[in-house]
Amino acid sequence: AEKVTSDVVRELVQGGLVESAHDISDGGLLVALAECTGAHHGHHLGADIAWTGDETPTQALFGEAGARIVVSFPADGRGAVQALAEKYGATLTLIGTVGGDRLIVSYNGQSITADLDEMYSRWDQGLANAVGVNQ
Repeated sequence: AEKVTSDVVRELVQGGLVESAHDISDGGLLVALAECTGAHHGHHLGADIAWTGDETPTQALFGEAGARIVVSFPADGRGAVQALAEKYGATLTLIGTVGGDRLIVSYNGQSITADLDEMYSRWDQGLANAVGVNQ
């Protein structure tokens, strides 16, 4: 599964079909999506994500199973991305759109919304706030 996923993403990148690709690893999908916003670098690119599945919310949002990568691509490239996934026999799950100033994630009707400025501030100041040190 790792090889198939890597082969698909490699061909997507080489073909100029994707805008971004990010592995789902430490912290699972929710952490990968938060990192994709660029908020930890002071950038602001939100997303509206919604899908359903059989996993518990904890498994779906924080599971660290391998062979999963979040890719973003222009809407008009959807057919080409789907065709390439089918060519390799890879699973492709469309989960949302990129844009806005918030990260909105809904799974099986339960939602989490994060303002990107607040998310960056919590990332940047989290340790100092936790130990009571003002910067």
